[in-house]
Amino acid sequence: MLLVNRKLLRLAFTYPFLMHASLAVALTYDRHLNSSSYNRRSLEECYHWSQSTALLNRRLREPIQAKDKDPIWGTAAALAILSFSAPDAYTPQDSWPLKLSGSSDLDWLRMSKGKMALWNIVNPLRPDSLFCVMAATYAHMDSPLPKRGIDGIPSALATICLLEESSTAENNPYFDAAHAVSQILNLPDSGVTTGGSQIFTRTINGHFEDLLRKRDPVALLLLHPNVKSDARRVFEVLRSGGIALVPTEVGYGLMASSTEAIQKAFAAKRRRPGHAQGIIGSYKLHQELHVLPNEKLEMICVLHQDLDMSFGIDAPFRSEHPIPQQLTPATMSNTTKNDTLAIYVGGSSLLMELGRLNDEASQLMLGSSANLTGTGQKFRVEDVDPEIKEAADIIVDYGLQRYHIYGGRPSTIIDFENMKALRMGSSYELLRERMKKYWGVELPEDPMFDKHQSTDA
Repeated sequence: MLLVNRKLLRLAFTYPFLMHASLAVALTYDRHLNSSSYNRRSLEECYHWSQSTALLNRRLREPIQAKDKDPIWGTAAALAILSFSAPDAYTPQDSWPLKLSGSSDLDWLRMSKGKMALWNIVNPLRPDSLFCVMAATYAHMDSPLPKRGIDGIPSALATICLLEESSTAENNPYFDAAHAVSQILNLPDSGVTTGGSQIFTRTINGHFEDLLRKRDPVALLLLHPNVKSDARRVFEVLRSGGIALVPTEVGYGLMASSTEAIQKAFAAKRRRPGHAQGIIGSYKLHQELHVLPNEKLEMICVLHQDLDMSFGIDAPFRSEHPIPQQLTPATMSNTTKNDTLAIYVGGSSLLMELGRLNDEASQLMLGSSANLTGTGQKFRVEDVDPEIKEAADIIVDYGLQRYHIYGGRPSTIIDFENMKALRMGSSYELLRERMKKYWGVELPEDPMFDKHQSTDA
């Protein structure tokens, strides 16, 4: 691809529409590297983008010679990249699908289809095209999808999309998109290529596209970037001293890693100084920090690793460990009590992947509910107060959170040294029952839990 770009750069000095497109891409990339997450397009970006579009449209109304084909295709590709990677939105709420419908909805899809409409005219696979070296990528983009069934689709995704062994593209609008997403779902970031991602883009048409434009929840889920990508973006924001608003299963939370970001988050929440703070960590961090007998460590392992439960672990900790040493004295006093430290583990695949990234970088993440103090958990992004959203440098919206059924209660916290419930919250009754069943540990009943909830079905 480097060789292709070098040849395109030489052509740009002959074709103004390609030169303007190249400058627009360069300026956009420069803004991405050197500005805040939601910095708007610069005047220079808009100028070169507009000039390239106008000049290309004018050129397409004239006869196209062989020597013009590569510059035209390169410009169309650049404009498609710009429309996809640089939406004109200052915050997530300004972007589709969170904003009100408008003429610019899914502009990137329109541009992508417009580029492909030029395929037969310019034929980038012709022998004398500088793009012919990308033949394998184009072949991957055009590779066929299964005709029937759910082979290769994760069971949870198949269930959400109402897919079964008899499903086809003709009887289920999600069929092709679900198969395309499943091909890249578990790949590492480095393994997701242009060809692989474009297979999915190719499926956005017909009934599925109509559903997407109507903001159908299942269609939006299929369009949504994968968890690893989201976690990486959140991690980068935290590493740069920003605040992230993310889903945690027990509601949406504000995450921060720097002292300044923590203070900013508390100010947005209108929380008084000195209020307790929680560490949002990983099972690995818990293993490294907490000091507990082996039988209690095994209990936590079974509850979290085998039974897939999310909860806060309060226990004595190794104060000499490098991770707690990152905390300022004030923050340390807010996160510890009586020489114990609480770490929330679990809370969705996003938090677990984020925990893995934090562990690799030895970065500590503190979290708090994304609400004004005293107003209760928020289970949808649209329910989060505007001042909380404004404080966030990145917002990850995964829709309604799992534990909304508990009426706004926070996470459960267990003191595993003394086997006490410090806070009876979401899924406490499950923890209580399992701890009694497997280890004979008796915890008090939750007076706020309605037993009829567990039998109503």
